[in-house]
Amino acid sequence: MQEDQEREPARPGIFDSAKALLATLADIAYTRIELFSTELREEVDRAASLLLRTLLALFFLGLGILLTAIAVIIAFWDSYRLLAATMLAAGFLGAGGVLWIGLRASVRDRPRLLDATLTELAKDERELRRRS
Repeated sequence: MQEDQEREPARPGIFDSAKALLATLADIAYTRIELFSTELREEVDRAASLLLRTLLALFFLGLGILLTAIAVIIAFWDSYRLLAATMLAAGFLGAGGVLWIGLRASVRDRPRLLDATLTELAKDERELRRRS
């Protein structure tokens, strides 16, 4: 009887292999979902911070530009008020155009959303295809 127990340990069967495969797939899925949620949280935090800072910067820049324009127009009130107002408007429109072009370029060149998650999923897919 002891001889039977001292033989080779039992080899894993198909169900053990299937259970191990399912456990591995569940672990991979859990890791990818965790990465996805972390990236999503970071992206939301970054977007909220960027929006708040942008709105504050625009408010203070707009206020500063408005007060500067009023001061220039008051300074030239007696002699060249129309020329001063026209030059200020042209300068503001030019600066707005340059900023708009820069904004479009930065939006076009931004990194892909959830890039790390998608890269890891592509690696997983290649690995699974290679093994099958």
